[in-house]
Amino acid sequence: MNKVILMGRLTRDPDVRVSTGERSMSIARYTLAVDRRGRRNDNNGEQTADFISCVAFDRSAEFAEKYLHQGTKVVVTGRIQTGSYTNKDGQKVYTTDVVVEEQEFAESKAAGANNNGGLSEILAPCGAMESLTAAVNAGADAVYLGEEYFSARKNADNFTAEQLCDAVRFCHYSGVKVYVTLNTLVFDREIPLLAKAIENCAKADVDAFIVQDMGVARLARQIVPELPLHASTQMTVNSPEGAIMAKELGFTRVVLGR
Repeated sequence: MNKVILMGRLTRDPDVRVSTGERSMSIARYTLAVDRRGRRNDNNGEQTADFISCVAFDRSAEFAEKYLHQGTKVVVTGRIQTGSYTNKDGQKVYTTDVVVEEQEFAESKAAGANNNGGLSEILAPCGAMESLTAAVNAGADAVYLGEEYFSARKNADNFTAEQLCDAVRFCHYSGVKVYVTLNTLVFDREIPLLAKAIENCAKADVDAFIVQDMGVARLARQIVPELPLHASTQMTVNSPEGAIMAKELGFTRVVLGR
């Protein structure tokens, strides 16, 4: 079995290029500084880290280009690939790279920074990756966004399952929560697609659902019972009695009608 798991920090920003040919593809190269377990630097000049060359392709490369920078701490899963080439002096050079299969942030950029005691939360709507990035950089505590099928904001770009995974990884690295709107009224024929959407959101590790349809709430409870539910403003909860009822039905938050 050829499998490698590394945790370290990027020594510099990824070097990203686009291949030419029938199908162009992004290729990102970066080096990870990986500490040697149990080794300490006693000022005797001994190296205490190994520097591992990593290469990522296609969407992994695009993710690295957008979100990984010098000093970012990541966990990389991949495989070892060896190769060789002849340099300009006619000498054969042997290479060893880790081909990246998965890459995850290993620490939060804002760990503990957003702990405000739960008294308030700056929540921003995001219709696409550009607005999400802007909201995070502006200091939002949380964002809400739509997946591609069951968002009431049909005119927004919304997020595919793959885009949602990237968005959640970026937000969680930045200490920002992600709430997904499943806030349309759903027809019976749409239930299988809705179930798949809920499963995709759970795999992406979103932090809550915002729902209008009680049938959607029930299905979400069945598939991912641990995921919080927020009552959408479209449920028109506008009284203390309504909020109490929502709590009794399992909602952890109510977006008041206005």
